[in-house]
Amino acid sequence: MRKNIGNTLTLCDVMRAYDTVYVGFPIWWDHEPAIVDTFLESYDLSGKTMVPFATSGGSGAGGSDRSVAAACPGAHVEPARLVR
Repeated sequence: MRKNIGNTLTLCDVMRAYDTVYVGFPIWWDHEPAIVDTFLESYDLSGKTMVPFATSGGSGAGGSDRSVAAACPGAHVEPARLVR
């Protein structure tokens, strides 16, 4: 068993430290998986720049940038980029 190293930082603490957040995901039927929205909705990302990027075997980024923007009220969301 791994020894406790005493790290008391939470993911919320870490997210607060960044002005720009890159979020990557696969495209499923022109959108990001719902779990990505759930993750984004769990944090206050207002005032941050969100840069969505995605992988897809055949389609474009679809409406994922709009969906990410809806999950991050108050954040500036860049257009989704497709990485192949």
